[in-house]
Amino acid sequence: MDKVDVWLIDGSGAWANAAMGCAGRGSGKIVVVVDPGMDDPDSIRQLTAVIEKGSSRIAMIETFPGNPALPGFLRNLADSVSYMHFQAWTTGNQGNAVLSQLRLARALGLEDISLRDICALPDSCLLSFQALRSGCRLSLRFLVTASSALPARHVIRGYAADALAILTVYDRNTARPAEALLTDASGQHLLPAIYETAHRFMLRNLGNQTASLTELTAFADDVELTRSLGLN
Repeated sequence: MDKVDVWLIDGSGAWANAAMGCAGRGSGKIVVVVDPGMDDPDSIRQLTAVIEKGSSRIAMIETFPGNPALPGFLRNLADSVSYMHFQAWTTGNQGNAVLSQLRLARALGLEDISLRDICALPDSCLLSFQALRSGCRLSLRFLVTASSALPARHVIRGYAADALAILTVYDRNTARPAEALLTDASGQHLLPAIYETAHRFMLRNLGNQTASLTELTAFADDVELTRSLGLN
């Protein structure tokens, strides 16, 4: 096992401790966590310290924020966007969906995300945040609906006085590419579809897609915030 160069870890359990064990087996290892979930945030921070001290690298394959359509959508997202709305339909629990929304927000360049208020019901929740994007204050709202009526998906809308941007990201079981629609004074523009899941994209580009320690710390912060909400 010491000759293994890449470790794949299921992120549905206590993945941080498992990743620490793999990272400590020698230098030059790449530890890949597939769909990391709500592990203990202190364990994730401890993993960050282990990675920092050693020479191993870590990669996280996240179904929604890792979708290869996000970078292109971000490049075309108008600087004037001052309000963003994230809507999620989930067949699982609300907490995991909110964590995915926070991860999507990070992937779209939002920082300093702070909760303002929350309204939670057994099958849905509505959260309001303040965030920073490119140094400017932005209003952010999450809406989550738990339902088996349709496959899991996230719809992101960015609003500005002169532009509207909409991104729909589907789960890995749906086998549908993300859809990105941009509207401005020149009309509506549909960005090219990318027929590739986050998992294939990450594994195909593994050498260039490992996570930074800052990104791993941000994941711990997002898990901590989500857990503090006490959602189903």
